[in-house]
Amino acid sequence: MRLIAIMVGMGLLMTSLMLIPAPAAAEITYFYTAAPTAYNGTTWTVYPRYSTSAVDTDSVKAFNDESYHTVYTSTSGIYKWAKTNDFTNTGDWYVDTEGDPFWTTVSHMPPDDATIEQVYVVIVFEAYRPDTTLYFSTDDDYSYNNSGVLSGSMSPYYGTRLWDVTALADWTPALLNSTDVWLKAKMTPTLGVNYYLDYLGFEVFWSGDYVGGGGGEDWVPGEEDLPGPPPLDYSIIYDAEGIIGIMGFVGLIGMVATPAIMVYANRQNQGDGKMNLFIKGLVMFMFFLTFFMVSLGI
Repeated sequence: MRLIAIMVGMGLLMTSLMLIPAPAAAEITYFYTAAPTAYNGTTWTVYPRYSTSAVDTDSVKAFNDESYHTVYTSTSGIYKWAKTNDFTNTGDWYVDTEGDPFWTTVSHMPPDDATIEQVYVVIVFEAYRPDTTLYFSTDDDYSYNNSGVLSGSMSPYYGTRLWDVTALADWTPALLNSTDVWLKAKMTPTLGVNYYLDYLGFEVFWSGDYVGGGGGEDWVPGEEDLPGPPPLDYSIIYDAEGIIGIMGFVGLIGMVATPAIMVYANRQNQGDGKMNLFIKGLVMFMFFLTFFMVSLGI
């Protein structure tokens, strides 16, 4: 009877571990960084028929939704350039107020532990769009990738061009938030046409375990902090080294302990014959062996 009680107790222990409520899996939420504001920008003009040197250089605070830069020429055959970097401005001028069911729109770059999904370089004009080549640098203005010429449009409804650069660099939150990233635009304006450069920057799609992302509650950046360290829970049981590992540990200890328990039971002389004790010991050993084999995936 004592042996049976031991086996029943071990079974109840394992059953209780299996019945502990599993912690809810962390929900991945999704965000869309729309046109983050840079801290600086520069524009200049080049007359390639005479020189490749810049003239009419003008430093501006940034290209963003709050203002625009006029791109105009009264002389044919010139290039207008714009360059900007340092997209760490935390001023949230754009926050999604309609609650997109998948992507929550914000205007700040992803936090350090975000997962980058897609990255686009974007240029926005208020109306007409000139032929434009976009460039980006990740080594502090030393070398650049370019998009090739993106054709212009005289339609006032097609003033935006996107360039998918996701596969062209190892994009991380640290890189996107660093001052090593620069963007340039080379524009070829048509003689006598006013173009209004509104924005030169990024659009970034990213995800992570954050409150208020797409598919979750509405969240305005800055109104609540990102979650801190996870609370203590039963993850030690339910993670990859959890319940299966415990089963393997119990099984191993049980197999080692079974012979000693049989010797003890025999010495107590509880009235069971040796054959009965052998059968009980074999059942007990197989019970723990099953746990151990399951933990090995066999």
